[in-house]
Amino acid sequence: MLNMPVTEQEFRLLADQAPVMVWRSGLDMACDWFNEPWLTFTGRSMDEELGDGWQAGVHPDDLESCLHTYRSAFGRQEAFAMEYRLRRHDGVYRYILDNGRPYFRDGAFAGYFGSCVDVTTHRETEQQLVQALAERDVLLRELYHRVRNNLQSVLALVRLSMRGADANGQKLLGVLDRRVSAMALAQKSLQALDPLGAIPLRKLVSSAVEDANAVNPSLSIRVGPEASGGAIQAEQGSSFMLGVAEAIAILSDGRPGARLAIEFAEDESVTISADPPREDLSIEKPALLLIRQYARSAGFDSEPREDGGAITFRRRSP
Repeated sequence: MLNMPVTEQEFRLLADQAPVMVWRSGLDMACDWFNEPWLTFTGRSMDEELGDGWQAGVHPDDLESCLHTYRSAFGRQEAFAMEYRLRRHDGVYRYILDNGRPYFRDGAFAGYFGSCVDVTTHRETEQQLVQALAERDVLLRELYHRVRNNLQSVLALVRLSMRGADANGQKLLGVLDRRVSAMALAQKSLQALDPLGAIPLRKLVSSAVEDANAVNPSLSIRVGPEASGGAIQAEQGSSFMLGVAEAIAILSDGRPGARLAIEFAEDESVTISADPPREDLSIEKPALLLIRQYARSAGFDSEPREDGGAITFRRRSP
């Protein structure tokens, strides 16, 4: 590339066509030039802005910090970036992102150049997002609170019904008690997770295992190492975790000393196996249908093994 010197006049012509506001200051820290976009934005003349005149357009609440940042960087001959409010030609203050850099002539420090862009819209969008996230957090807390209360009410009703039930009824109600308890614990664990972004599959599985052990302390569950580093979006995490919790519940069937193993595969599938297998797994048709629905909501297919020894959650193809 040819080294073509640019005259002062050519530089100003180019700067006046730039899509950003540009300023320049000399060794005395006073501004000695502004480009046309700056003058158009402020609605002031070059003479009004020169020297310290530009400071009249800075919001009074921002002027002190603005000057401190500028003067401190100037003394160290370092680049700086700062935001402040600058009055537009219509009297409205707009947030400006100002980036300044020292410039040199023949190796000697000669002053600063700066470029400014209006970031008000970006800030407003950011504030709206923060507000929306805060409102979402409030709604999620309320939702979890209501779900937890409803599950506690169901548990109280189930345990009350067990008092007058015969042996078979108590067995069935005991299964229901364990399932509802597992759901309540899963909801509690999900509330503690980050509602945004992706959640590692292993983290969800580990939470489900902790909840299952809380319901059945004698249950032994071995969790294998993560093979793929798979993750799932937060909005699908609830369905996946509830599906895993239900799979653990029906494979263990409340059996004292039941042993389960959970393995992760390279294709991001998760397999929950029981030793020994549960031979009557086929009678859990409603639960298996529920697991399938949970899995699909999370972007997976559920595949129970014919011998009743395992249930696999396999990531569905896009």
